[in-house]
Amino acid sequence: MELPALSCVCLADGYRRVVRINTGLDPDSEEFCNAYSQLFCQSLKKTLVILFKNGIKTLYFPLFGPSLLKRSPLFKSTVIPAIYGQIFVNPQFQEFYRSMEIQIQAYGHVERVEEIDTKNLDMKRGILNCIEESSTHPHSHTLYFGFMSSHTPTAELFPHIISFHQKSNRPPTLADLQTLYYNKPQKPIDIIISSKNPPPLRALPPYLDFDQASTYSFLTPFDLAFNEKTFKRILLHHHQHSNANTPNNDYSPQDLQQIDNLKDYYQKNRHTILTPGLTPPEDAIE
Repeated sequence: MELPALSCVCLADGYRRVVRINTGLDPDSEEFCNAYSQLFCQSLKKTLVILFKNGIKTLYFPLFGPSLLKRSPLFKSTVIPAIYGQIFVNPQFQEFYRSMEIQIQAYGHVERVEEIDTKNLDMKRGILNCIEESSTHPHSHTLYFGFMSSHTPTAELFPHIISFHQKSNRPPTLADLQTLYYNKPQKPIDIIISSKNPPPLRALPPYLDFDQASTYSFLTPFDLAFNEKTFKRILLHHHQHSNANTPNNDYSPQDLQQIDNLKDYYQKNRHTILTPGLTPPEDAIE
């Protein structure tokens, strides 16, 4: 069976809690920071394998965000260099990208990594080298890492928008804005996977079409919750959701039974209010 070509935003979080639970280490210790960076890199590789082998074509993954500027000096001098070294410099990770046919791209502000580069590693150059290297091998997947990005960067693009308007004599469309920001138009997002419910707006990549996106959140930290079984369950729900929104769908008896189950579920939960950290049970529509 041919897998769908899906576009996904992954907002992974909760690694500090996992390290604290698993090790009991002091969060302000170097040992904790080393365990954190190791867990993050292992989790990232596992996540990429699951997503790209099961239908994700384009993935957006916020990596280094503005919140890192508020982290402790120890965190910035230990965790960030370790993660950078693994993801963008380590030959084994580069071979992993090649074997998985992953092309690395960036959105946001790669140049601003200098603000968290406390060890003067020239991280900007290393990231750009990794991006260039990944473009030289065959690729069937695209991974957009986010750097110091904002969900609403209109002020940053304002001069470019004005210039576009003057040259084209019209305001830019969403596809135009995507080209200005990502260098080419982007496919609408199909799936958002988030550690938090609801997903934090500030963490979402800008200028993407989220109108038809299905959002899936976890009650537990990302590394504990996300695995191949979890993602296949997400794909099942996404498939059912997509079919339910297809015009003139020719429902089979099985589909009608699912609709009856969903109707009963809605009736039983008319007064249920979802809050951050509370989601419906897994068997809600089964």
